Amino acid sequence: MKTLILSTSILALTGATAFAGGAADPVQEPAPVYTAPTPQLTDWTGGYVGLGYSMYSGDLDYSNPGGGSFDLDDSNGANIFGGYLFQSGNIVYGGELAYYDTGDQNVEGVAGASMDNVLDLSGRVGYAIDNVQFYALAGYSMGEFSQGGADEDLDGWNYGLGVEYLVSDQFSVGLQYTGRELEGDNPAVAGQEIDMNHNSVSLRAAFRF
Repeated sequence: MKTLILSTSILALTGATAFAGGAADPVQEPAPVYTAPTPQLTDWTGGYVGLGYSMYSGDLDYSNPGGGSFDLDDSNGANIFGGYLFQSGNIVYGGELAYYDTGDQNVEGVAGASMDNVLDLSGRVGYAIDNVQFYALAGYSMGEFSQGGADEDLDGWNYGLGVEYLVSDQFSVGLQYTGRELEGDNPAVAGQEIDMNHNSVSLRAAFRF
């Protein structure tokens, strides 16, 4: 009888052990990994044309004979511009041609002397943050100066800063400051030269394509 009980106990223990060893371990599912979407950069690449309205100021120096320093009247007028931009990451760069009507900006204290218009050819480079771009510009300028019924072209270099906002894929608005250092001959006085500092602050709107 003892032998039967011992045999039965051994078989029961063996079966329990086999059952425990054969049970499948639970499968641990990996936790889901969240990947943030890559932000898409606003695309500034392409051509554009636009219109603007500018306020002008400045001063000039006449060399001898009869030299002196004079201010330019504050004036305002329209401008038209066009250019093309390229983009590499957040860096935006390109070139622009702009024509400014200065509204016959008179020289204070000099009868019949005025700055009539300005043409700028500039390169620009900027940094874009989504729909906003901050940029600097530099290039060549030429302006028509009149005195005593005669005209003369003054030329030199330009520089400036601007900010532009993309309202939509095809329309932008902006504000730009441009300074110009111009020089040339006085058409009314032989041998007299002009050195001019000419500035504009422009509100701009552009169509992009």
